[in-house]
Amino acid sequence: MLIEAGEYSEAQIKLEQVVAGGNASPSIYNELGVCAMLTNDHSLSKWSFEKAIELEPEAVEPRFNLGMLYEQVGKLDLAMSLYQEAYQLSDADILVLGNLTKAQFKLGVRDEIVLEQLREIEASHVRCYNINHATKSRCY
Repeated sequence: MLIEAGEYSEAQIKLEQVVAGGNASPSIYNELGVCAMLTNDHSLSKWSFEKAIELEPEAVEPRFNLGMLYEQVGKLDLAMSLYQEAYQLSDADILVLGNLTKAQFKLGVRDEIVLEQLREIEASHVRCYNINHATKSRCY
C-alpha cells in the first residue's frame, strides 16, 4: 500500500524490518529493491534484487528490476543480459521484451533479431514504459 501511494522511504523502512526479522520471501526482497531503487539507494537495491534471485532462481521480476537498475545507472550491457534472462523465463512478457529492445537500441544493436522484437511489440500494441512510468503502473 505504501509503495502504491508513492511513500517509498516509509515502505523501505518497513520492508527492511521484515528482512531483519529473518523470514523474508523473495518477493519481499524484490519489493525492498524496488523501494531502494526509487529512493536512489542503488547498493541496497542491487543487493535486494540479487538476494531475491538467489532465493528463487527462476524469478522473472527481480531480474527485470535489476536490469532496470543497471539501465538507470548506465550499465546497459548488464541490463540487456538481465532482460534477456527475464524474457526467456517470462514466457515472452512484452514489457520485458520492450526494455530489452530499448537497451539494445541504446547500445547501437540494430540487427534482424531486434527488428523482429520491434515487430512483435508493435503487433501487441503495448507501449513500453521507462522506469518512471513503469513503476506507477506495474513495477515488475
